[in-house]
Amino acid sequence: MKACRILISTIVLMLFAFPVVSQTTFTDGKIYYKIQVDAGNGNQELSNSLKGSTYTLYVKGKYRRIDMDLKMMKQQIYINTQDSTYTFLIETMGNKYMMKLTAAQLRTQQDPYRVVQYTDAPGTKVIAGYTCKLAIAHTADGSTFPVYYTPQLIPDGDYSTDLKISQLKGFPLEFQRTINHINMTITAEKVDLSPVPMSAFDIPASGYREINPDELMHP
Repeated sequence: MKACRILISTIVLMLFAFPVVSQTTFTDGKIYYKIQVDAGNGNQELSNSLKGSTYTLYVKGKYRRIDMDLKMMKQQIYINTQDSTYTFLIETMGNKYMMKLTAAQLRTQQDPYRVVQYTDAPGTKVIAGYTCKLAIAHTADGSTFPVYYTPQLIPDGDYSTDLKISQLKGFPLEFQRTINHINMTITAEKVDLSPVPMSAFDIPASGYREINPDELMHP
């Protein structure tokens, strides 16, 4: 149960210049990421249980959707950037929960990744066919982590509940998270710029028990 709560905390607080190249504002398409998890020597069982985890970002205009499959739990996040509303669908231990938050409510949740400053650094890497530059992200709690971004995809606002990328000069195709000693590296495997149908952003009307953040962390 403790490992499950740590994992839920990680996800909820969680997800989102180059040489002269063609640039596209990323307003329609999907990015498929893989997640590599290192929970430390004391949590090898947890690390092993999360092998093969994935993160998928769907974008269409003002709408965002993030699907995270972490094996022992699954989560979808639906984001409407026009009215700043967020809907979380969480499946874990045979239970299905729905949590709705406004931007103001989300800001009340402790999150060191909400305010991030970026500093460019030497280094490049090819990810999902895109040449990416390295930036160092500086969080509000003083920690840092690397971000590899491509300028061929230009952000249009922010794309997740926590990773603020509007200050980047391109779109992140690899970034990291470290929460409760769980290290997660999220790396793009495929970028698909074909149009996403609006039906991908339809939120299920039933099948989930609606809860608040306190109920999620202390069921």
